[in-house]
Amino acid sequence: MRTVNLKGDSRIMLLFLVFLYSIILIWGFIDYLVPVWGYFGLSYTDVGFGNKLLTIFYCVIPVFWMPTKIVRPTMFAYWVLYIATYIPMIIGSSLDAKFMSKDPYIINIFYLLGFY
Repeated sequence: MRTVNLKGDSRIMLLFLVFLYSIILIWGFIDYLVPVWGYFGLSYTDVGFGNKLLTIFYCVIPVFWMPTKIVRPTMFAYWVLYIATYIPMIIGSSLDAKFMSKDPYIINIFYLLGFY
């Protein structure tokens, strides 16, 4: 079985790619999901640039402890859950107006701890 091992420069590239993916998802949430699917109750609250950076921070931080050597199928599943579930969940809870009555960044801390 072939293993994937990320070291040094690869980890930096991975951080950059997750950062870019988070920015694209934020843009997609604001410019596509809310206008097109708003009738399902999705609404956007402008949180400002600093809070968007904090949201991206919550998305990027798990890269530091995630396994970089994929040797078992469960490690691959961990990465799939990270990309397909964790990052969109963080972005959705940070930008959706329904979460603004609560503190979305406290919710995101619990998401982060749960993913750890």
